Amino acid sequence: MSSWRRLCGSLLMMLPLAAAAEPPAIGAFVSGGIGLDGREEMLAQRGQYNLRLSFAMRGSGEYLGAVAVEIRDAAGRPVLSAPADGPWFYARLAPGSYQVIATADGREQRRPARVAARGASELVFYWSDK
Repeated sequence: MSSWRRLCGSLLMMLPLAAAAEPPAIGAFVSGGIGLDGREEMLAQRGQYNLRLSFAMRGSGEYLGAVAVEIRDAAGRPVLSAPADGPWFYARLAPGSYQVIATADGREQRRPARVAARGASELVFYWSDK
């Protein structure tokens, strides 16, 4: 009987370790993807975010950093506004319809985004040379 209690006690103490990491809060975001380490870090976090944006040059596919990102809800109210520190920008949003505005080198692009309760929406923004 005491072995059984010890086993149960040990299992109960390990329970917090087995709990999955909490997902980021609604409105949380990460950006990056520069260099191999930055890319691996972003790929490791990918599944925690339900809106994923990528920024690149048309034709060459060369990634862009330094993109200003603004996300507005269906009523046009700002939900998130932040600079992208690399070619990938991930956000966690409540399910709904959004307008994503990405600005690189003074040139703005707008795209609608639909975030569902499950899965993720992905948008790729391409800019051409001036």
